[in-house]
Amino acid sequence: IDMLNMRAQIELQRQTFGGLSEEIKDYEEIRLPERIDSPTGRELAAIVDPYSYRDRLLQPKLILLATNDPYWPLDALNVYWNGLPEPKRVLYLPNQTHGLRDVDRLIGSLAALNRYAEEGKALPEVSGAFTQRNGRLELTVRTDRTPARVLAWSALSATRDFRQARWTSRRCSRSGGLYECEARTPDDAYAALYAEAVFHDRGEHGFSLSTTVHISSGPQAGHRAARIDRGHR
Repeated sequence: IDMLNMRAQIELQRQTFGGLSEEIKDYEEIRLPERIDSPTGRELAAIVDPYSYRDRLLQPKLILLATNDPYWPLDALNVYWNGLPEPKRVLYLPNQTHGLRDVDRLIGSLAALNRYAEEGKALPEVSGAFTQRNGRLELTVRTDRTPARVLAWSALSATRDFRQARWTSRRCSRSGGLYECEARTPDDAYAALYAEAVFHDRGEHGFSLSTTVHISSGPQAGHRAARIDRGHR
């Protein structure tokens, strides 16, 4: 589940949703989040939270996430990604909820993880650097192996809650060994962006890996207030 570093994740949910996700209301009803903040709760979290054992997670890791999972904020991965040791890769599945029904992407990348691990090889590395300027969110993608294509996936939302957002893609432009991707950042909405790199191995199904996701700094204060006044969540 996209909940590593549990105490920080709870705070991110409150900042993003204005409370905890409705999908974990059973835990909220027994006041589990508050209990985790107690001394005993912190001891328990240190036992059950995989983030506590991250230094031991040295095997190849592929994290599969849905962009519209109702359980977690879109950028929940960013709370713990930098703390995970290599080798690590991520794949976001666009317009998917908790069930992850995008079978082609899902199976292709899981099969690649298994195949590369058996051969003692690392999956291709995909990294990105984000910049926001001039009404755009820009992403420069670097790979250690040439992909068949790189797609920029982006979505807009009135708030940082992207659970109902619709994701669309466009091809990123190649510039030398880099790929340039971008999304517009309108004055009255948040924008989110990540890149998907598609790879092909001879005689095998293609597979995808992605960058992490980035959410723009958001709408101007006046637009944001107007949205809230009209009842947007």
